[in-house]
Amino acid sequence: MNSRPFILMIFLCMGFYGVAQTPAQLPSLFNDGYQTPTVEKNENPEVIIRKSIFVKAIASKTSAYVGEPVVVTYKLYSCIYCRSRINRQPSFDGCSVSDVPYSSDPEIEDINGKIFHVYTIRKVQVVPLEEGPLQLGQAAIDNIVPFNNTDNTPDNYSLTIANDPLIIDVKALPEQDKPADFSGVIGSFSIAAAIDSNDIPAGENAVLRITIKGSGNFTGIHLPGISWPAQTEHFEPTDSQQINENDYPATGYKSFAIPFIALKEGPLTIPPVSFNYFDAAANTYKTVSTDAVRATFSKPVNNKARLESIVQEDVSNSKYLWIIGAIALTVLTVLFVSNNLKNKKQKTREQQPAAPVAAAAAKLPEENGVEILSALNSLGAVTDDRSFLSGASHLLTASLQKRFNKEHAPAAECIMLLQHEDAEMAALCNKIYAACNRNLYSPDIAEGVKEDIYFELSAVIKKLYPIT
Repeated sequence: MNSRPFILMIFLCMGFYGVAQTPAQLPSLFNDGYQTPTVEKNENPEVIIRKSIFVKAIASKTSAYVGEPVVVTYKLYSCIYCRSRINRQPSFDGCSVSDVPYSSDPEIEDINGKIFHVYTIRKVQVVPLEEGPLQLGQAAIDNIVPFNNTDNTPDNYSLTIANDPLIIDVKALPEQDKPADFSGVIGSFSIAAAIDSNDIPAGENAVLRITIKGSGNFTGIHLPGISWPAQTEHFEPTDSQQINENDYPATGYKSFAIPFIALKEGPLTIPPVSFNYFDAAANTYKTVSTDAVRATFSKPVNNKARLESIVQEDVSNSKYLWIIGAIALTVLTVLFVSNNLKNKKQKTREQQPAAPVAAAAAKLPEENGVEILSALNSLGAVTDDRSFLSGASHLLTASLQKRFNKEHAPAAECIMLLQHEDAEMAALCNKIYAACNRNLYSPDIAEGVKEDIYFELSAVIKKLYPIT
């Protein structure tokens, strides 16, 4: 038998979801002199290949709950010299899929006294979407294996090998003790809340930060409900996150910043904020809560002192003056919508029709959205990018609040109501909010983002308030 180094070459001919990628040759896996097999008389080369080369799909668990992440690794094993390429990547149905980074270094395994060289060809995290058996896809590998015949003449044999089917038993989450507001988050988490500063004049912006950290499925984490005290007013939240997808399950945190103001001076207490999740390890629902957040708001700053502070501010802070324009646009938009609504309701009360006419009018919508459409037109004339982004976010919130008659409801609550009526439009609203927040707090605003947001915002508003 002739001694050869073990060289495995895999060409990535099919990428994720069938998108072609540039072929990549893997480095030599081993150089300690594997021998080329000899085919004896009446011996079947396919039998030798299947004993020496195979593909395995390995799951981190074979039983999981709906929404619980499972890591699946596809590996190629070989103990003979061969040339291999991926013929077909695995496909996945009934679950969401995300690729997980993995090391390109080969591994060595001893299986029944035979040394195999092991190479990872795909690693994914799947999240089952429905209960029942979840059959994972198969990876198919084309292999060309050189053999020596008994007369020492060389020959090549080719064979396509795929992993055996792998099925995950997906269980429904238990109904017993399930919280009414459970959002499908699975893992282990903690929650904390704090106010950025405790020395804030009444009427000035304060920020409540809520941070949820731990490990598990972060995609279902949304801002929990907050019981705001009387004499406060809160505004559109922003969120940020830092998640390590290389860990299994993923670890990290998601943080929410909610601007708010106190309308009068004095002590203020925000009650504990709760968040629930399902702990798969303990097979139970758990609820974690923050401590109550306390702050004291000082006497409001008078307008004269405020103006003097602005005039005396260092010129180097001029790059932040766009905030003033954004706040002004937001206030004008809110006042415009609010005053129009109040005037129209007052006019309706002052001009009550006769009983038969009143009965017919009661069947018609109370508002027709003219003021919202007018505000949309005004937004289109805003040239400052950041003022536009802030105004677009607040106009969308005002439109949803008016649509569902929820004057002070946060955007997240309105989106949940919209989800029940039109899931596609709710997704578009979330996309608009994300685009506004991402660009508003980014050093560079993406080119053409204003046009995209205005087009999508117009589509939402005109669907919420069709012109009749």
